[in-house]
Amino acid sequence: MSYVQKLETGEVGTTVFDNDLKREVMARIRDIPLSTEAKVLTQMINSELNSTPTFGRKRSNDPVDTSNHAQSLASTSVENGCSPRAIRAMKDYAKALAYLTGASEVGKEFIEAMAPHVLGHRVEFTPDFKGDWEEKNREKL
Repeated sequence: MSYVQKLETGEVGTTVFDNDLKREVMARIRDIPLSTEAKVLTQMINSELNSTPTFGRKRSNDPVDTSNHAQSLASTSVENGCSPRAIRAMKDYAKALAYLTGASEVGKEFIEAMAPHVLGHRVEFTPDFKGDWEEKNREKL
């Protein structure tokens, strides 16, 4: 008996996605639109992490922009930017979450829910930023 057969007929009693069902669900997820608020939030996250007044589009070899104009941007707290793939992944996972909850579109709450998980292992914070937040209470996270 194959592993799939054991899953479907055993005590677990689950259904395993075959290739057709997998493609169908992935197409449904892909077709879920982002709300205007979700699009704006995604663009804001991308801009905050990936641009600086001095260097423009942030590259991995750029130093942290410490100019006065950059101080209000999130990019001054990260050593690297996040790749376009990270932004795409954030949207894709938000769409999957919307699908699983039965939502007809991705609201900004889905982007807010996925952003820390998608970006958390990609963004490298500066030592100063890490030091500032090491001991602070982060209840809402």
